Amino acid sequence: MRAAGSPREPDERIATGLDLATGRGTLLRFVAERGDGRDVWYYVNTPVNQALVAAMARGAVAPPRVLWREGQPPAVIPERPNVFRLYEQNVGPLTPLIADHLVQALETWPVDWIEDAVAESVAYNKRSWRYIQRILEGWQSQGREPRERYG
Repeated sequence: MRAAGSPREPDERIATGLDLATGRGTLLRFVAERGDGRDVWYYVNTPVNQALVAAMARGAVAPPRVLWREGQPPAVIPERPNVFRLYEQNVGPLTPLIADHLVQALETWPVDWIEDAVAESVAYNKRSWRYIQRILEGWQSQGREPRERYG
């Protein structure tokens, strides 16, 4: 099943929607890692759930039993902010238009490039999507030297 005009598969669109919801702060995402794999879980972002995920990550609270394998709880790892959250925290509000630009950027450039471009724009106090996009385009056309992480 595809939406008219969308070349992406439904699973990909769902993943993008979850990323957008996480980026907006509607959902919390965490990873439950075990020796045989990892599962990504989402909770509604409430103060109680924020505290719960943080406590699970510290080992102070056991993760839900459904995540356990062979009687052993998994390691719970809160995921680092995605580019949507990173943009919102460092540049400005995440509007639908900016979210679309970020989705296109994720399809074009590696995530670490986008993260570094946001960091560079912040370092130069040029907090706009256009500036970030120009950084990425410059790296793509002129090559990108490994850079130290900002902040």
